[in-house]
Amino acid sequence: MLVLASVSAITLYYRGHARTAVSGARSVALDVMDPIGHLVAGIVHPVEHFIQGSLSYGSLSRENVKLEQEIVSLKAQLGAGALTQNELNQLKAQANLPYVGATPSIKADVVLSTPSNFESSIVIDKGTSSGVADGMPVVSGSGLVGLVEQTARSSCVVMLITDPSMKIGVRFFAGKAQGEQQGVVDGEGLGNLLRAEYVSPVDIVHKGEIMYTSGLEGGIFPPDIPVGTISRISNVSGTTTPHVELSPLADLTNLQYVTVILWEPGS
Repeated sequence: MLVLASVSAITLYYRGHARTAVSGARSVALDVMDPIGHLVAGIVHPVEHFIQGSLSYGSLSRENVKLEQEIVSLKAQLGAGALTQNELNQLKAQANLPYVGATPSIKADVVLSTPSNFESSIVIDKGTSSGVADGMPVVSGSGLVGLVEQTARSSCVVMLITDPSMKIGVRFFAGKAQGEQQGVVDGEGLGNLLRAEYVSPVDIVHKGEIMYTSGLEGGIFPPDIPVGTISRISNVSGTTTPHVELSPLADLTNLQYVTVILWEPGS
């Protein structure tokens, strides 16, 4: 019951006056979950399989048997030093990230995924004890993943770029005539494309063009992190600006390893 209560607190996200109280509860819940998350993650990397499985199956005994079998199997794999090709690719891709540069950073494992239609977030196994603070950018080998929203001692909640409350200042190349332009990218919820706003009608927007974080003064992200690729452009009746949508470059549905850039707005 303690585990379930902690998970509930971690996955809640309130806006407005209630956010302060919930924020404190989530921080405590993250600390409570820390030893549990690390214990299970060390044996079975996708911790969410356990949590979701416990809620999805009618029989706990059947799930326990299944989990024990999975643990035995994965223990054998870990003992042999085995990594899936996907895990190996993700680790290799984060070896030398050009958009991190000389800025200090730290690698982290994804230990819990809690996406929904109302918010998109993950929990990673690095927190304040590793120098992680609220507002720090999180990236993968492909591009921007999100930002640290709530920290605990040895873990933190990361809001993904698909979260409806996310707004990202971006820049993009609009052709030789227009040069580099700027806009704002919004999250549209899990499974939806990102949406670009404030794209002037005179801008020449190209399908396949990559948008990067603008890094303007006061922005929440440093410059030059790839955000997404323009995948849809359409004109909306009654408006003067095109409807532009982007596909995130980071594979947000299959994250196992990420990198936290130890950078804070204003630094």
